[in-house]
Amino acid sequence: MQMGKQLQGLSTKSKAFICVCLLTISYLSNAVELPANIQAVLLTKVLAYEDNIDHSQISVFVVDNSEMYQAFSRLKNTGTSTKGKVKIQRVSQGDSLPTATYSIVYINDEKYLSDALKYAEKHKAIIATGKTELVKRGATIGTGTVKGKAKFYLNLTSSFTAQLKWKPKVLKIVTTFP
Repeated sequence: MQMGKQLQGLSTKSKAFICVCLLTISYLSNAVELPANIQAVLLTKVLAYEDNIDHSQISVFVVDNSEMYQAFSRLKNTGTSTKGKVKIQRVSQGDSLPTATYSIVYINDEKYLSDALKYAEKHKAIIATGKTELVKRGATIGTGTVKGKAKFYLNLTSSFTAQLKWKPKVLKIVTTFP
């Protein structure tokens, strides 16, 4: 009831602005991730733009996400990565970060991010995710959507820390975070 009385004193423009703000916040907090199979294909395609990893020997470790594990496994098994430029050789999964070296570690939960960043620095690995917010906070690369279209996101700081070398062309297809 108090809120209703407070809104009565506002102009129509102010009320409309508040509604737009609330809808935007609601939309952003309920952003839909791309399906696992699309994420796997897109993440594999963008690897062709990184020069320090061996594209013929890509290994992927998926933390706590069976759908992404299955998606990367299908890519490995069909051999249809990116027209011969990137070949997935090994896909594994677990409920925590690996101890062995992998080219890519896929996470989708913030609770793994801090340890994943340490792993990336130690093993010169790419930390991939389907959540834009995790890229903003340090994951190397991620996918997301803007107005229904798939987008790539790249964290420059974590790329530098993991000693990754992205081709300049990648900047034409990604949104970067410092």
